[in-house]
Amino acid sequence: MNSMTKESYLVVYIVGLQQLQAGNEYVLTGGTATHPGDFNHYGTAIAVANLPLICNDYEALYPGSTNPEINDMSLPFGGKFDLGNNWSNAGVIAHDFEVLNHKIL
Repeated sequence: MNSMTKESYLVVYIVGLQQLQAGNEYVLTGGTATHPGDFNHYGTAIAVANLPLICNDYEALYPGSTNPEINDMSLPFGGKFDLGNNWSNAGVIAHDFEVLNHKIL
C-alpha cells in the first residue's frame, strides 16, 4: 500500500500595519539581531499616529524626564515577537506563517 504525505501552508497576517518611525518624543527599543529595531515597531494607523501625542503628554506631566521607550509593538505582518528565535509556539500563530499540522516555520 502506498502512502502520501501532504502539507498545506496558511499565510496569516494583519493588513495595513504601519511602521512607527523614530521621533524626538520617544526612544525605539527592543531590536535583536534577528528582528532589528526597524523591524519590530509596527502598529495600526491609529496607534502609530497617537503614540507620539501620548509621549508629548507624558513630557508635559513630567518635565525633564527621560523620553519613554517603546518596545516591540509588532512585526510587519503582526504576530508575536519571537524573543528566543525558535518559533516554538506549536498550535499558536506566532508570526506570519503557520503550517496546518502545527509546526511553526
